[in-house]
Amino acid sequence: MTTFNWAEPVAERAVSKNGLSDVIQTVHWRYRGTNENGITAETYGATTIGDPNPQDFTPFTEVTSADVQGWLENILDVPSMQANLQAQIDLLVTPTTITGPLYSAPVVQQQQEEQEQLQDVADTTPVQ
Repeated sequence: MTTFNWAEPVAERAVSKNGLSDVIQTVHWRYRGTNENGITAETYGATTIGDPNPQDFTPFTEVTSADVQGWLENILDVPSMQANLQAQIDLLVTPTTITGPLYSAPVVQQQQEEQEQLQDVADTTPVQ
């Protein structure tokens, strides 16, 4: 089972906006999924929160992680993010492609030895 969580976000704030002070405008966030074996995938972004409502404005010094997570979860498509992270984790667990050198190690080793032999010959050939 994969667990999902928000990393501590960073907020951009306006000094003053619509008569309010220290107003969060944008939240830079990271969202992680970690499976039972500790394999992790992460996505990140920056989300504009929108103009504050003076009637239910929370001063910056009173904003909690739960407040910010609630804002993000109301704005972002969290189920889609979780599906994407789960797909990334699944690919890490069971890859469908492999990335590696174009040539196998013995071929590369042979090419290096041939280069060294050519260099040795060039170093020992007298200049006329």
